[in-house]
Amino acid sequence: HKVQAASGGSVTHYDGKTIHAFTNPGTFVTPGSFSKTCEYVVIGGGGAGGDVSSNNNSAGGGGGAGGFLTGSSAVGGPLTLTVTVGRGGDTYKDDAAGTDGEDS
Repeated sequence: HKVQAASGGSVTHYDGKTIHAFTNPGTFVTPGSFSKTCEYVVIGGGGAGGDVSSNNNSAGGGGGAGGFLTGSSAVGGPLTLTVTVGRGGDTYKDDAAGTDGEDS
């Protein structure tokens, strides 16, 4: 059993690493003694597909993937970081285009 040095998100362990996954907004917190290099993957909400119209037999287009960012950074403590999770776009009726997803 590993000792957790930081808190926030859904915590799992894989290949010697501690993973904090956020599928909803939350807070990542490190104690004062924390001093590590952290790897991160940030994915924005994907765009929605267009509406399928029954009026003119048109088919809606597919939605787009959310943008992403990866990297690593030295992180010291104490730290309290607000995590924002972007939701996917919305699809509307009547041949409307889908909306963009939100930033994470």
